[in-house]
Amino acid sequence: MTAADVLAEDEVDGFVADFRVGEDEGEMGGTQTVYDGDVHIEFDQNGLTIEHVGAGDEWYEVAMDDCTVEHREEGQDDGYIPITPFRGVDPATMEVTETTTVEGQGAYVVEDADTRTFISAETGYRLREEWGENGQADLHSWGETEPISAPDGDCEQDG
Repeated sequence: MTAADVLAEDEVDGFVADFRVGEDEGEMGGTQTVYDGDVHIEFDQNGLTIEHVGAGDEWYEVAMDDCTVEHREEGQDDGYIPITPFRGVDPATMEVTETTTVEGQGAYVVEDADTRTFISAETGYRLREEWGENGQADLHSWGETEPISAPDGDCEQDG
């Protein structure tokens, strides 16, 4: 059985991912919201709240009331939780390696060199992604997100 056999995200406009990476003093956590290919990421790093927004062709970064904008490059969002599963690898080439439960839900596990992806046996949506020992994202609110727009205020062109 492959990931293509169990994955069913094609008809869904978006999701929310609560993530954390690192440990102890180096831990960083945040939330990523996706809607129709656009993304809003908010995280705390060393006590500072940082926002990244990918809306249309623009990529915004907001920190300490400063906003910069640059042209959004293809794949730029994938430094976080990928909008499309498996970072563009064809799901038909990825085998389901086991079944388990996540938060009480039955799940299929698909693994590559860097990531363990847990796919709901009931809905076909990703439930969780794990990277190494200290990275995890819990995905939820499939199809319940709102459109994402540029941050309020003026943004300075970066570069």
